[in-house]
Amino acid sequence: MAIVQTGSVLQFPALGSANTGTVSTTITVPADAELVIATWTGYSSTANFFSTGGMTFTKGGVDTAMTNVPGGDSNTGAWMAAMFYLVLPDTGSNKTLKWDWLGTAAAGDPNSICSVTFWKGIDTASPVRNSQGTQAGSLPYTTATITAASGDLIIAWTGFTNAAASEATIDTWSNLTLLSQITFSSGADGALATGSPSGNTTVAASTGTNVADGGIIAASFKASTAAFVSPTFTDWHDGYYDLELVSY
Repeated sequence: MAIVQTGSVLQFPALGSANTGTVSTTITVPADAELVIATWTGYSSTANFFSTGGMTFTKGGVDTAMTNVPGGDSNTGAWMAAMFYLVLPDTGSNKTLKWDWLGTAAAGDPNSICSVTFWKGIDTASPVRNSQGTQAGSLPYTTATITAASGDLIIAWTGFTNAAASEATIDTWSNLTLLSQITFSSGADGALATGSPSGNTTVAASTGTNVADGGIIAASFKASTAAFVSPTFTDWHDGYYDLELVSY
């Protein structure tokens, strides 16, 4: 089963610089969603500000810790990116996404942006095969080699600051295709992309317009291995065919 997006890309801009907060309490999760991914673009003078902290999403009716995909916020000399995921979130309306970053003092950039996407066709028992992240003072932002296999889907997030306090865009990618260009919020901007690898690969946000320093995080997500079960009619027995379930 292929991994595909379900629902639309949600954007939440200008979330402030506080150490803790709530992105939204009114998120609607599609009924068929098996994975939620939250991404963040922002900056802090504290290394690992986002990844050492964390985000929570509603699962089982309570705020549940999301898993961090590391690699986008260790260098305080560049704009930062963060990615978190959670399998089998609660579906339906009025779900809550919160953050709690490293430390206790407000240290983040007030123009931070969060985006949220939902996916299905995921191996919910072991969703991520491998991930890589990096930061740089200018494009391209290129990851180290990501362990991947045919059937995986690479989901990549790049968070960056724009060069002219206006909309910035990633114009070309390496081994990725644009999913969504995020609308900027003052100095914060970002973009989502996906790729279908045939094996191990690097990915990159290669060229752009108005893009300055930033980072990229990419993970190879594994597709569901659930078998397709087909009814097969076998031996004639007492005037009837026996029914056998065959998995493929």
